[in-house]
Amino acid sequence: MFFRICILGHIYGIKSDRQLCDEICVNLAYRWFVGLSLDDAVPDHSSLTRVRDRLGVSCFEEVFGKIVEQCRVAGLVPGKRLITDATLVEANASARKLERRDKQATAEQEKRKKQPGKEVVSQASQTTRERVSNRTHVSKVDGDASLVNRKSYPRKLYHKVHYCADGASRVITDCHVTTGACHESTVITKRIKHQQERFGFAVEEVIADVGYGSGKNYQFFEDHNICSYIPVAKRRMDGKQREHEGSFRYDQEQDIYKCQAGHALYPKQAIGATKYYHIKKEHCQSCQWRDSCYLGRRHTGIYRNAYKEAIERVRQRQSSQVFKQRMRERSWKIEGLFGEAKEQHGLRRAKYRGLEKMQIQAFLIGITQNLKRLSATLDFYFHWIRFWFTSTFFIPV
Repeated sequence: MFFRICILGHIYGIKSDRQLCDEICVNLAYRWFVGLSLDDAVPDHSSLTRVRDRLGVSCFEEVFGKIVEQCRVAGLVPGKRLITDATLVEANASARKLERRDKQATAEQEKRKKQPGKEVVSQASQTTRERVSNRTHVSKVDGDASLVNRKSYPRKLYHKVHYCADGASRVITDCHVTTGACHESTVITKRIKHQQERFGFAVEEVIADVGYGSGKNYQFFEDHNICSYIPVAKRRMDGKQREHEGSFRYDQEQDIYKCQAGHALYPKQAIGATKYYHIKKEHCQSCQWRDSCYLGRRHTGIYRNAYKEAIERVRQRQSSQVFKQRMRERSWKIEGLFGEAKEQHGLRRAKYRGLEKMQIQAFLIGITQNLKRLSATLDFYFHWIRFWFTSTFFIPV
């Protein structure tokens, strides 16, 4: 009964538990779906919260997995082509109610205010002067929410919901919630592994937008024989001086670069997945190519990404027609799921607070969307069998 009530609320976009219980009291169709007769009492809205807390995230994850398995039995989820994307969901907390992460500094500030005879700057003037970010401040009511400031999003607290859907039927195969500050490229490989272990998918293709493009992800998909359709970002993640790299030869065995004059550039330091190759100054001072060389213009080295070969292979493929077709397919399939979830099923704003409650909400919305596709498929098969039976034996409908 609890799951039927929750699914009913998400199907019709009823955001309040109190309003949902009131609607069930007066709607006969809702009572029939939930399993209540006219004489049965409707559960109180507070009981929904208690049952939700008692079940926990693991129970909702298990139910979500069962629905995906039912879709797979119905032939909706081949599991060979997966499309993934993420969207920001407004948290159920205000960005005005933030506190500093450094509690010691806050405690010292309170002590100074209590000391007599000292002029203390007002709290309003301090908040306008200090810089507020996720590193310095955290929400008082929802510590898992993160501040996000983008062009298309106002400066508020957000969670981030990651969807992964089957490319053939748009059935959601994975729902994962992180903080709003979590980058998409750090999540995709873990979620693909999770689906392979959970459902046994034989993944052949992974489609995502440019936000998931990183050398580490490209190399991961190549190692696991998965064709990735993720465009390379315009930013030069394969080296800051990529346009000048034509005059330098890279020796993979020795891991060095050689310039036109034959001098070697040795790796000096690594910044994440990027290495910095340095040349000695005395080599450039007496070089005949100094005026035309990149290193002769106040530069002493070049950068190289550790996954440069994998990045270059993807860059060559992304100009093909198949790659462009996959990008068009991604735009309306996975983004359409987010639009449907936000407009109809309540994903635009979090109902509760915390990552666990937001994860439960994402699971329920994913279950609702999958049940819609499963019921539509079963209804189609039912009408097809009915038509075949009546046309074969000439039975009037």
